[in-house]
Amino acid sequence: MATVRYGAPAGQVLAVTQSSVSLAVIGPRRLSRATPCTEGLAAVHEGRWAALTSWPGSYGVIACDPGRDRMFIAGDLAGLRPLFHGWSPDLVWASRAPLVARAVVAGPAPCAAGRARREGSRAQLPRRRLAQVPELSDALRPVGWLWDRLSGWQQRQIVTAARAELVRLAGLVPLPQDAPQMLAERLKARIAQSRGLVMIRQPYPWLLHRALVQRPACSDMRCDDGISLDTNQPCESCGNVIHIRRAHRARLAAEFDQEQPGLPAAERQRVLEERLREHTAREVEARQRRHAAQRERSQRMRAAARERAAREQEEAAARERVRQALPCGDCRRPDAAGLCEVCGSRRELNHLIEEAGMCQVSWTVNPRHLDEVASVMNQVREDVLARVAASVGELRAALAENGIVDDPSTPVVATYRGLRAAQEAAAEYRATALAQLTRTPQAQAEGRYAYAAEQSRSHHHDPTSPGPAAASRAAETARTRSAEALLAQRLAHLREQDLLTSSPPDMERLSEALACVLEGAA
Repeated sequence: MATVRYGAPAGQVLAVTQSSVSLAVIGPRRLSRATPCTEGLAAVHEGRWAALTSWPGSYGVIACDPGRDRMFIAGDLAGLRPLFHGWSPDLVWASRAPLVARAVVAGPAPCAAGRARREGSRAQLPRRRLAQVPELSDALRPVGWLWDRLSGWQQRQIVTAARAELVRLAGLVPLPQDAPQMLAERLKARIAQSRGLVMIRQPYPWLLHRALVQRPACSDMRCDDGISLDTNQPCESCGNVIHIRRAHRARLAAEFDQEQPGLPAAERQRVLEERLREHTAREVEARQRRHAAQRERSQRMRAAARERAAREQEEAAARERVRQALPCGDCRRPDAAGLCEVCGSRRELNHLIEEAGMCQVSWTVNPRHLDEVASVMNQVREDVLARVAASVGELRAALAENGIVDDPSTPVVATYRGLRAAQEAAAEYRATALAQLTRTPQAQAEGRYAYAAEQSRSHHHDPTSPGPAAASRAAETARTRSAEALLAQRLAHLREQDLLTSSPPDMERLSEALACVLEGAA
């Protein structure tokens, strides 16, 4: 065991070390004997922390037991200031040693259990270093020390708030990339107002509710504690407010001097201050009345909006009820909302067949030859209906093999499968029409022009560049776009001719095809 004494202007420091356990007592000169240190060292070995605060006199104690990962720090009236703060879970401090002994180490509370609980919570929300959040490292660098004192959950909340504030600042400052620097300067100003980082005992609420938030001193959205964010100069609006207040004070002083010119200075100052207080009170009352009136207007507007929304909802519900009561436009079935399911499927199937037929007509026959157009349309109709019947037949055969006969969902599934087969057939007819139209003189000419234009570009003069391949792709793209434009033009011309109206036999065939698809649906 080694005992060391250090002289100090206000007293002395006695330090005792045995193996890995250390104890230091800071006190006046009457603590010149090593007995308190010896007794304190034994108390540290046994974990009796309260014994370190039971000696008479005014002193400070620092005890460390690295073997059990414990540290005890207490400062009393010996001039020791709280140099250690609670950013580490293993360090405690207080302004008076009895407070620490009574509130923290009154019993042999081991640190291992508390550390295990802390490690469990950290496993759920791990803590991160500020360098692991690169988009906020510059903005939060002034409070990096406070960042290390936050838990994982608190760090996530601060990250969310800081990102939102950066987005808001990016819309206020002249250059959006200056937003992190502006936020860092704000944090430095808040730290200076708090008299340093060591005086911030609750980092999370201080960061969330004081440091990160903007505090405008006037009605200007760019004002932050009297500083304009866009110019980093004193806020002009705040200057105007100060000027207006000074003008009010000067006006009141002039009026008072006209009313009572010979009043003594002390009495004049007292009466003038009283009138200023009355004037301020009247301004506060007027502002409160304006705010109350604004609240009433807002409440009336919200109530009117609610009434309007309820009225519109009722009108929409009434219109929907009327629409639901309409009969089917094709079969006149009541309460079909204007079109029943069967007729809707029939219309969709007929539309797909007409689209497929027009795509086939667009490149096979002359649209002026009505007989040829009708023949092609009939062929396409028969082909699409055959595909629909084959697809639905395969479905029913598969259901029959699995023993599913009277399933109520079968008609719905069969309708979907039949319409899907018709959609695939229409897509095939459209793809065939586009492929044929790409061979037309117009499309071939567009392809040649695009190929020549791509080959003439300056970067293709480089022998290492893939010029022919890029030109071929450009030509293919030009032919495809030209074919799409030709197809759209020819389909519009066919629709304008009104030559594709379904005849009664065609509708009968549609009904027969859907009868096998929608068997039992009606």
